[in-house]
Amino acid sequence: MGDKPSHRPTLLARLLAAWTPTPIPMPQIDPQLDELTMLQRIAEVCRYLCLRLEYAVSSGGTLRAWVRVNLLVLLTGIVPALLVVPLLTLLASEFTSFTGYLLLASRNLLDAVVTLIEAVAAMAGLFLLLRMVLTGGAGGGRRRR
Repeated sequence: MGDKPSHRPTLLARLLAAWTPTPIPMPQIDPQLDELTMLQRIAEVCRYLCLRLEYAVSSGGTLRAWVRVNLLVLLTGIVPALLVVPLLTLLASEFTSFTGYLLLASRNLLDAVVTLIEAVAAMAGLFLLLRMVLTGGAGGGRRRR
């Protein structure tokens, strides 16, 4: 039974692969800007300004690699959180309900036992009282002369 090497990359391998800064080309505005509609021109100018800012800040591609790594970390953390946390919350809620039902059942059993003890004690007291009354006193049938 030999261990087969896993072909699935680990998180660290993925992070290292995502951290590959590559130089970005200098942004160019679309040469057919005049032929675009107004909304398309606005979008093109905004795209150009964002790319120019990115090029000015990090022309070597370090900013893009940093964003890529952070998005990878975010996605690997948020997907399990979105899948596991609701399930754990549901299980905890159901466990709380189940323990509440167990508490209610144990209280009902305790009330039944206490009621039974009270009934037995009342019957024993009534039996002793009747015996005292019928035998004529507290002596249990022996009278002093």
